[in-house]
Amino acid sequence: MNDNLLAKLNVPKSTDDCESDIREIINVSRTAAYSSVNVLLVQRNWLIGKRIFEEAMKGNDRAQYGANIILRLSRSLSLEFGKGFGKTSLYQFYPFLKCILKFSNQRLENSQHF
Repeated sequence: MNDNLLAKLNVPKSTDDCESDIREIINVSRTAAYSSVNVLLVQRNWLIGKRIFEEAMKGNDRAQYGANIILRLSRSLSLEFGKGFGKTSLYQFYPFLKCILKFSNQRLENSQHF
């Protein structure tokens, strides 16, 4: 196996125990994959929340307009993508956006103090 790839995955060099080495490669790769997926899901949820917020701000009665957007999206996205895009999930993406923005602003403020 390419030593550069092993270094990226933090897999130790090969030993005399082939089976143990393969188990380690599987475990390290699995952990790296889970981490990558988690990062992508955070980004996806933030972007969905941002887009819902932008759309909701277009209406005059923003609360009702936002509720209608959520309902419409939950129906169409659930049909196309399955679980994970129901009303409850979509309602959670907006507070998620607010939380991420607050955290980012706090980090920015803290970095300016140093």
